[in-house]
Amino acid sequence: MNNLFYSYFRLILLVLFMFCTEQFFAQTIYITKLNDLNFGDVFIGYTKDIPHTDINSAKFKFYHTAFGRKTIYISFTLPSNLSNGIDQIPITFDQNHTAWSIKDQVSGRKNFNPFSRYKIKNVRSYRNYYIWLGGMLSATPGVSYGLYEGTIILTVEM
Repeated sequence: MNNLFYSYFRLILLVLFMFCTEQFFAQTIYITKLNDLNFGDVFIGYTKDIPHTDINSAKFKFYHTAFGRKTIYISFTLPSNLSNGIDQIPITFDQNHTAWSIKDQVSGRKNFNPFSRYKIKNVRSYRNYYIWLGGMLSATPGVSYGLYEGTIILTVEM
């Protein structure tokens, strides 16, 4: 009877330890797209600039659920052109169009290069962090009227 008690006790301890380690080492990042990058109407032959501070810039929010503070890496895969299926319009991104902050406001944002992997240290768990991405579009003469689209991929990892 005594050995049976210790066997159950060890099994319960093992199950508790497995449950605790799963919770302790779980590393999940939640990302939400809050806004698409939207240039609106662009006239042929003109340039349209959307800074990261513009309401039409792309906006993302993320947080992680891992225990403690973590180092987070942010990277983008960006198009060089927008297309309507027939024509292409060049789009450019740079450090002045990209920023992040712990607050959803203009002040306190930190710019970073969207073409390089960017590191944010000491990211607290369950705290929202924000990323903004603007860009510049140059609608050259000769392109057709229409809806132009491109794909932006944001990767956030620990």
